[in-house]
Amino acid sequence: MTVNFGYDFGVYPVFSSDGGIEGSFKRYSPFPQPKDVYDLVMRGLPKHYPLTQEEIPVSVAEDYLNSAITQIEMELGCNISEVVHTQVEDSIEGWMTHNAGGISLHRWPATAVTMLTIKFPHATTVNPVLALTYPPAWISLKRNKMNLSPGYGQITSTYDNTMYNGVGGSLLFAYGRPSGSYQPNQISVTYKAGFEHDKLPSGVADLIKTWAAYYMALDIWPLLFAAGSVSDQIDGVSQSATNIIPQYLQTRMQSMDKKRMDLAASFKKSFGRTFAFTKFGS
Repeated sequence: MTVNFGYDFGVYPVFSSDGGIEGSFKRYSPFPQPKDVYDLVMRGLPKHYPLTQEEIPVSVAEDYLNSAITQIEMELGCNISEVVHTQVEDSIEGWMTHNAGGISLHRWPATAVTMLTIKFPHATTVNPVLALTYPPAWISLKRNKMNLSPGYGQITSTYDNTMYNGVGGSLLFAYGRPSGSYQPNQISVTYKAGFEHDKLPSGVADLIKTWAAYYMALDIWPLLFAAGSVSDQIDGVSQSATNIIPQYLQTRMQSMDKKRMDLAASFKKSFGRTFAFTKFGS
């Protein structure tokens, strides 16, 4: 069973309080297409290379678009396309009560926790692991911090390949029993990070498009204005002039570079990880 917990305060997805139109914080957009990047780069410019008269096709933007998504994910440590991750954590006495920040999920933006399992080794059994899986309704997710809030539902136990429901007392393991216990790699969290294909925040869509357009412009614009020089000498005085990228295009390139950095910072500020603070001595 999967429960999509999303973000608190309507960050993602966004719904108005009356269930109507989305709030002003965000508008959904599909993933940018190569034509979007191409139009941004080539607006007002010739659509062919001047030296060869070869046409510049829309498809040339596709590689820059794919590269932009990968670069953003690697640069920011996020997921843009939806990906399922499994994160393993150590447990220690009172790991949910003492750790006020909960478990900080590594990949962001985390939008759903699909499973929380705590495993106990038992070397004398045929299947040497007792696994306790907690109900999705007990799991709290806010800004990439996961915590456990017991409520209605049953804990499922897998022991010696047998399933049990309503395991009595198993909640004590999550809240610090037996006393002083420590188990490495005992907690397993499976969660989703990233956005649905047709529900990309408009600011993130603009970030991808601008990032791709910037690197495409770096490669394409110099080819549209091939550098050439003219020199002359009169009465022993030499003068030369070089034809380079026009100043207005250089200004556009600088603006795109600044815009992509600003959008990346806003994206990380709005959807990025929240650090977990652990109480001393826990």
